[in-house]
Amino acid sequence: MAKRQVAQPHHPDDDAIRIARIQRGDAETFDGLVSEYCAELCEFVYGIVESRAVAEEIVQDLFCRLWDRRHAWHVSGTMAGYLFRAAHNRALNAVRGRRVELAIARHLARALPGPPAMTDQHLYASELAEHASRAIASLPERCRMVFVLHRSHSLTYHEIADVMNVSPRTVEVHMARALAELRRCLAPWLPPG
Repeated sequence: MAKRQVAQPHHPDDDAIRIARIQRGDAETFDGLVSEYCAELCEFVYGIVESRAVAEEIVQDLFCRLWDRRHAWHVSGTMAGYLFRAAHNRALNAVRGRRVELAIARHLARALPGPPAMTDQHLYASELAEHASRAIASLPERCRMVFVLHRSHSLTYHEIADVMNVSPRTVEVHMARALAELRRCLAPWLPPG
């Protein structure tokens, strides 16, 4: 595991200075922050999600969001504490999302009529996934964006509202519409009830 090389502990005032520079758009200071914490955050997240690729994606997404929202960035406590809390929360969201996917897959497997051969299950799952992808792609743009941000990127309704510059209630409405349309499109593929 890569360790941060720090000659002396960071003082909260040092963090405040770096944050102020980053908020002003100082890309060099931000790159230094990424270099200092990226490897350690990836190792930390890997311990939670147990996938190097997913860990790297989570950390990369975290730093991208920090840069994109740097003007409104507020850190309480230390920079390290903030980054590790943010990475921890994103890792837990990814784990929860994976659990939901596995639960849906188990439900679909149980819903198959009779004990199909393994190749039939794979074919069914492949066809269902393809049909679901087409159904998602056919959603109206804002509904699709809300659905993808929530289900694929684990953003909360409030985070989506910030990204899309709409109210959380508008996000709820778009999500409800997206789910209703997906239920309608996928009805032939899913068990009744």
